[in-house]
Amino acid sequence: MAQTKEKKEEKSINNYFEEIEKLIGEMEDPSESLEDSFEKYKKGVTLIKECSEKIDRVEKELKVLDSSDK
Repeated sequence: MAQTKEKKEEKSINNYFEEIEKLIGEMEDPSESLEDSFEKYKKGVTLIKECSEKIDRVEKELKVLDSSDK
């Protein structure tokens, strides 16, 4: 059951970038409170970490595919 939940919640790299860009735009709004900006900053850091992990997984898969072609 954990795998089903993980696949359901898994985002594409593009989704991560879109969410991060949206957060940046919201944080740049001068009417945004400092507290809200800080919460969005924390969410952004989490998204960047998750995105980096996803990129690492994809990179490892590509290396495996590349090595099997040789």
